[in-house]
Amino acid sequence: MPLAEVKPRVALDMQVQRAAERAHGIAQTLLAKIKAGQPMAAAFAAAGLEAPKPIALSQLELSRAGQNVPAPIRVMFRLAPGKVDLVQGPNGSWFIVKLEQITPGNPQFLPMVMSATRNELQRSLGDEYAQQFASAARDEVKVKRNPQALSTLEQQLRGNGQ
Repeated sequence: MPLAEVKPRVALDMQVQRAAERAHGIAQTLLAKIKAGQPMAAAFAAAGLEAPKPIALSQLELSRAGQNVPAPIRVMFRLAPGKVDLVQGPNGSWFIVKLEQITPGNPQFLPMVMSATRNELQRSLGDEYAQQFASAARDEVKVKRNPQALSTLEQQLRGNGQ
């Protein structure tokens, strides 16, 4: 491949890489200042950047997004209140994520979710207990299977037998 064909692409790649490295350096400097106690808005203003906009998001809202949750938002749910972290974004971008506070959910506001969760847990526990009981009973009384009788019963239940 001739140098004239690849030179513009190589030059562009180098510019992008340098910009990404500068962005990472700025982000690390901001992160250090914020961790040292400087308010986030002041640190960004001192760097000549727009202050980040706070967001409020519940885990229920997050779960509705499925797999399409951006990395900075996912990080919020692993941070402790007051902690800050640096997260790489797309195209050489960086995000500084700080969790200000966690507001516990109020189950009274989510009666259908609570009810559905309770029913699912009861159903799965009930099934598990029934399976454990049947297994214990089968082991205790030494159950033997009669394949011919089971086949006949199956046919009768399906309406195929007399």
